[in-house]
Order: sequence, then C-alpha cells, then structure tokens
Amino acid sequence: MRNYSNNIKVALFADNVLEQLALRRTESIVVQHYGYALERPRNAHGIAYGTSSGGILTIDVRIGSRDKNNIKSYYERLSQNYSTAFSLVFNATYDEFGILENYDGGMIVEGYLIGIGENFDRDKAEEQGEQMKLRFKVLVTKMTCIGLSHNITHHFSN
Repeated sequence: MRNYSNNIKVALFADNVLEQLALRRTESIVVQHYGYALERPRNAHGIAYGTSSGGILTIDVRIGSRDKNNIKSYYERLSQNYSTAFSLVFNATYDEFGILENYDGGMIVEGYLIGIGENFDRDKAEEQGEQMKLRFKVLVTKMTCIGLSHNITHHFSN
C-alpha cells in the first residue's frame, strides 16, 4: 500500500470546520486541484455594485483505499435538495492522535453538490495502489474565507 504524504497542502472536509469540535485526519480527503469563478458587476468607473454571483466550484481529489468510507457522504449529498457545507483547509497540521490542530487558512463553501465525475486509471492503480480520481462540482451559495485573524463571508445570488 502506498504511503500518504505528511505535507498536505489542501484537505477537504465534508463539514464546516468552525462548527466541529474535533476533525480527524481520516475524515479528510487530500485535494489535488480546485478552482472557481465568482463575478461581481462593475460600473463604467470600475466601482463594484450589487451582489456577487456564485459559480461552480470544482474540486479534484484522488481516492485511495483509506478514503473509501469518506466518499459515501458525498454521493448521498447528490440526492439532497438543501445546501450543505464543505471545508477546504490549507496547510493543516494534526496532533499525534490525528486530530486537526492548526491550519494556515481555508474556505468554507456552502452549496449544492451537483455532480461527481469518476476516472480510474488501471496502469497507475497497479503502480501506486488502488486509486480513483473524482471531480466534485458544487454550486456555490455562500463562501467564507477563514484565516488567522478574521473571517470574511460572501453571500451569492444565483
């Protein structure tokens, strides 16, 4: 079985990290790539007005054998008709028991999971252990940027 890196840049949790007392490393998934586009109208002088419009957040993860139990909750969210929270945590550190201890910053995204794309590469699976690549697509309704000093929340109209 392949070793997982201790230098995780971005970890994905299926909850709001600010509302949970203890989050375990085993409850997270390592993010390979994420991207989103948000828009805000501006007048001729470049001054922003109105509300920002949310977009689609795409999150690419690679699933190994240890992550299989975490994936079930994401597939369950596809059938839900209400907004749920996802947390992207940057440079997370864990204590000796595997509980989230500290992080440099992150984003808490609330929205609707609208799609999961799957990709399985048999050649890489044989070389590196069983792995599958998933792409989550989330329709963003609210985003909170969390940091060391304060949090900034943006509400979006879709």
